[in-house]
This record gives sequence, structure tokens and C-alpha cells, in this order.
Amino acid sequence: MKGRLISSDPYRQQFLVERAVSFSHRQRDCSELISVLPRHALQQIDGFGGSFTEGAAWYSTA
Repeated sequence: MKGRLISSDPYRQQFLVERAVSFSHRQRDCSELISVLPRHALQQIDGFGGSFTEGAAWYSTA
């Protein structure tokens, strides 16, 4: 599946930058993996916005 990603980076003064992306089926062995590296204070997280808001909505209705 193909799509497009629109992102902004205020530190680099880049706003509404669009690029093509392609999606594939998840691999079972790593689909639930999130790595937290304490030595890296500013890790970038992409693609979790829906996860946080949908999870909060589910929790508040449960």
C-alpha cells in the first residue's frame, strides 16, 4: 500500500514537508517492540499519535 507522509520540523524550519511512503504487512516477531534508550534524551517517535489518543479514549470508556 502506498501513501504520503506530511511532517513539520520547527528546528530545521521545515513545515508541511510531503514525501511518499509505502506500507507493508507487519512481521510478527517485531510488531510489538518499542525500544527505550535512556542514554538518548531526545528520541523521535513517529506514528504513535493515534495510538495514544485511541488508547486514552478506550480507557476512558472502559
